[in-house]
Amino acid sequence: MNKLLIGEKIRKILVLTFYGFRPFRGRTGLLISLPGLGDKKFHLQWPGSVRDRNHAHNFTNWGRHLEEIDKKGGFIDNQSSFKDMRYGVNAMDYNGCGVIAVYNALNALGLNEQGKPGKPYMPDLISIFEKNGIAMAGDLGTSPYAILRFFKKRGIACKAESNKFRLEKLCKEHKAVIITVLNNRHKLGDGVHFITVTKGKKGRLQVHNIHGKMRTYKKPADILKDCGNNGLGEAILLIGV
Repeated sequence: MNKLLIGEKIRKILVLTFYGFRPFRGRTGLLISLPGLGDKKFHLQWPGSVRDRNHAHNFTNWGRHLEEIDKKGGFIDNQSSFKDMRYGVNAMDYNGCGVIAVYNALNALGLNEQGKPGKPYMPDLISIFEKNGIAMAGDLGTSPYAILRFFKKRGIACKAESNKFRLEKLCKEHKAVIITVLNNRHKLGDGVHFITVTKGKKGRLQVHNIHGKMRTYKKPADILKDCGNNGLGEAILLIGV
């Protein structure tokens, strides 16, 4: 195994192991965040009060986004427009990519946040991940493992792969694939981003919320080359649904 492959495997293990720890995935009974992340403040809060406060806030603001989402076929492609929605102790434009990726996958499946036929409702979906899956009160977004649990809990057929070269196979077998992307393989501190691949016209692949928009690609390999910061991204987990 050459040095590049060894380095990739080590990065993948480090990041995925980190997101597997209970304090970082919203299951400690408290929402904990540290200075220097997200809104730069220390937070130690009861998750129930945060969820209730955020749900009321998100209920008020969600309707403002529906017209634009409908124009996009029910998909969310521009995370930066969600400054008025809250997830944990931050705004969704900063940390909401994981929840948005799940929303887009549900839309492709024609399911709501309970796994039933319908449209997903973002305020409730946010609350679900605030209860189980939010990382460091949202300063570090969402645990990839929580996304996998979300689908399994609702009986939605899903498959996870840590080998990025299985993307083509997953795209053929599933209606949507959520990719956990390490933004910069040379700098773990640049964090992760979640994107969703769905099937478009003439066999082309649509990728939602990548670089603030929806882009189409001919081949899965082209997606892998384009994800992350300036071509430095690295897919570390694939979830087909």
